[in-house]
Amino acid sequence: MDFFPVLTYSERSRGPSPRRPLPPGRRAFGGREGNGGEGDLPVRASPARRTRHTTTGLGKAMAEAWMPGTERLDGGSVRTPPGIGAPRAVWTVTESDPEAWSAHEEARRMVDEGRAAHLVWNPLTGEVVQTLAATRRGRLALGGTDQHGLHLDHGHEGRVCLVVAAIAFREAPFTDGPMRGLTPILAWLDSWEVARDWPAGPPGREGAKAGEAARRWARGGHFGHDQVPGSSAKGPGRLDTARLLAASPPVEGTPRTPRPRPEARRSATT
Repeated sequence: MDFFPVLTYSERSRGPSPRRPLPPGRRAFGGREGNGGEGDLPVRASPARRTRHTTTGLGKAMAEAWMPGTERLDGGSVRTPPGIGAPRAVWTVTESDPEAWSAHEEARRMVDEGRAAHLVWNPLTGEVVQTLAATRRGRLALGGTDQHGLHLDHGHEGRVCLVVAAIAFREAPFTDGPMRGLTPILAWLDSWEVARDWPAGPPGREGAKAGEAARRWARGGHFGHDQVPGSSAKGPGRLDTARLLAASPPVEGTPRTPRPRPEARRSATT
């Protein structure tokens, strides 16, 4: 036999409990402005404000879509689908002289050419410019493969795939220099749970076969541009990955500003 609860007179007269109205500007599930009406549901917080974990040697840190204390430059708002899988960071170079070009100048050039990276970094001066939020996908072509008749853009894989463009030449690895400003970059990548690991080994060497490259890519972590499956890039060169991913990399001398330059031309990012 089924038993049903008996409501008292006060419970029947009170009716359903009122819904708490949403704050002004918050949208309910389905896109309507919250007004306390039937069907209004709070929106889930952005991952950039919810992700929390322990960073390497820096205690707990909250992941931020924009790297704290960094100059911002609008790199566009192209929508891309959310990815799944391990977070990744891809390192590339601009093939330009860090003594002649600032991070702001190179970031502007890459944006104007439709090849925006998340971070543009001058390892000689320590200047960093961010042109895309971590929740956006980079506009710089990383690499892709064709599977089952469909083209797979590997830059759209992973919960995040963050691109760091160092102002340097691949023939002169930037890890041989001072790498000023690297520590906050690594802390920001840590906050997005990019493992401090280089699964494909140091870049600039003979590449792995397609199947092995895909397996290494699936592990997440840090990669050179030339190590992305399907990539045709030649950079970033023969980097010292152990020094690059060190918790406190050695820094030599004091920061310098770009010197006055002749009308030198820069080659495309590779």
